[in-house]
Amino acid sequence: MQILANGLFSGAQFACLALAFYLINKAQQFLDFSLAATVTVSAYVASAIARCFDVPFFVVVVLGALCGGIVGVLFDLCAFRPLRKNEASSLVKLLASCGLMIAGINAVSMICGDSPQLFLETVEIRSVFVLASRLTWIQIGTFFVAFFVFGGCWILLQWTKWGISLRALASDTQLAGCVGINTTLSISIAVGIASCIAGLVATLSGMDTGIAPSIGFKLLFPSVVAYVVGGMGRLSGAFLGGFAVGIIQQYAGWYFGAAWQDAVLFFLLCLFLFLKPQGLFTTPLSHADV
Repeated sequence: MQILANGLFSGAQFACLALAFYLINKAQQFLDFSLAATVTVSAYVASAIARCFDVPFFVVVVLGALCGGIVGVLFDLCAFRPLRKNEASSLVKLLASCGLMIAGINAVSMICGDSPQLFLETVEIRSVFVLASRLTWIQIGTFFVAFFVFGGCWILLQWTKWGISLRALASDTQLAGCVGINTTLSISIAVGIASCIAGLVATLSGMDTGIAPSIGFKLLFPSVVAYVVGGMGRLSGAFLGGFAVGIIQQYAGWYFGAAWQDAVLFFLLCLFLFLKPQGLFTTPLSHADV
């Protein structure tokens, strides 16, 4: 039960980041690895706010999410928007996102050091027993936040003008621009929302396990696997894939050892890419869909 509970908590984080990947992929048709740098920067900024100002944890979480949104939008303005204007390919944008990830994480490492740190030394995190497993209130809160994020994304995509615009962009970017959709604004909103989700996850994860420059990559890789396993074409698939990968990761760590968790996830990623690239929760595209 404890392993299952830990898997659901980890899965909640991966599910949120998989949703962030879904939004960016819908808008720009590539996996934005710079989200790892956004996670790292947001975690350290939120920790600095908690250390320097006597504010409630709820405020710290909100500010961490806003910091993620600002960092993501800045990345988009400085790097990806010029690439879009020059009609760069998805591969070029993918490589640019890898460069931003490496630069952002190493910049944090140079400024703050490589050693892991507590999010806030003076805080006492209380835990409770739930179905024979011990969980902290932060872990329980993260689980419910994941469903709140999923519900918010679903409502935005289904019932707002921006959601309709984003789905049009995913179908045909040039045609969406021809019918009057402000593609630049729609992409910026998608990046901002996705980056806010990344900042939210970074803050909650940092509160629970501490922060280190590697926090971004540690959350990035399982989230990419979750996005692929769940199916890159459906919001619910990405969300459920996050929980599936979280549970698999925890049981792999229990059975094979913690050192083999990433290896098991990499094997799972390769397995799905070769055998079922459309993921668990999507159906293969027909010729009509293409």
